[in-house]
Amino acid sequence: MEIENTGVKYKVTVISKVESLKLQQKIEKKLKKKVEIISPKSKENKEKEIPKKTTLEINLGCDKCVEKMQNIVTKIKEIFYYTLFLII
Repeated sequence: MEIENTGVKYKVTVISKVESLKLQQKIEKKLKKKVEIISPKSKENKEKEIPKKTTLEINLGCDKCVEKMQNIVTKIKEIFYYTLFLII
């Protein structure tokens, strides 16, 4: 018997002063799900004062998980703007 993963992938784009690796770790820790960094892969901005764009991919299975993800992102103070898209 095989159980298929019914999770849906979401793409989250964040504009913040937080480094992409730290942002990934914060979200993974609170959401308890694997988060992939799509861009930027390398450390492009070393200046902490310039907001940078980070794109993440997250596998979320239900509406409650999406709401939890939105709550986590809105509580991080260094994030200025975020979008959440369903990947089809």
